[in-house]
Amino acid sequence: MAMLASTGGTHTVTVVLREMRVDEARRQVPVEVDRVLCTCRIQPATSGDVERLGGTGTAVTEVYRLIAAEFPGDDLSLVLDGPMVWEVIGTPRRHRASRMTARDVVLITAQHQPREVA
Repeated sequence: MAMLASTGGTHTVTVVLREMRVDEARRQVPVEVDRVLCTCRIQPATSGDVERLGGTGTAVTEVYRLIAAEFPGDDLSLVLDGPMVWEVIGTPRRHRASRMTARDVVLITAQHQPREVA
C-alpha cells in the first residue's frame, strides 16, 4: 500500500500552474497557464522547516506542508484550497527512493486574504 493511501486522509486542491512572461512594460510577471487537481495531505510545517525559512527572511507565520504522490507545480505555482490561496515557498522536494514511499513535499504559506467562493 502506498504511503499516501495508508494515511487515510486525502485532500484535493487545485494547483495553478504559472510561468514568467514579459508584459507590455517589459517586466517579467507570472501568468497563469493551467489548473490541475492534486490529491494530497496538508499538515503544519515542522520546526525544522520553520527554522530554515526563518534564516532566509521569509515570513513564517502560517507555513504548512503539502505532501502529494506527485505535485504538478513548481516554485511559481499557487494552491487553491476552498477560499484560501496558498503560495509555494521554494522548490518542491521530490523523494523518489522507492515507489511505495515516493512523494513530493511542498512548503506553502497563505498568499493573501481568502477569496470569494462561487
